[in-house]
Amino acid sequence: SEPLRVFVQINVDQEGSKSGIEPGEAVSFCKHVAQVKGLRLEGLMALPDLNRPPSEIRESFRRVAALERECRPWTSGQLSMGTSTDYSVAIEAGSTCVRLGQVLFGARPSPLKP
Repeated sequence: SEPLRVFVQINVDQEGSKSGIEPGEAVSFCKHVAQVKGLRLEGLMALPDLNRPPSEIRESFRRVAALERECRPWTSGQLSMGTSTDYSVAIEAGSTCVRLGQVLFGARPSPLKP
């Protein structure tokens, strides 16, 4: 059967509220993931802190793109960065995959509070 295509999430801005590995761990982690039978490591993904100024978001995307280049040949060269609010900046930085849910489907309903 086909291997499962995966991305490694990088916590690019090292936010406590987000998941992902620290940027400094990316190369060794990608080496490990690339050896796991049944997985195909496509590349890296990141969700920068959208409360930061656009110039800082742009810099976060550039750091992830540079990090992905360091992780080759263990990745397939893909970058999953960008959402409905910052996709153009992400594409400019080299993103090959963007998540456009809100721009296509509208805002998510707020979760119910207990």
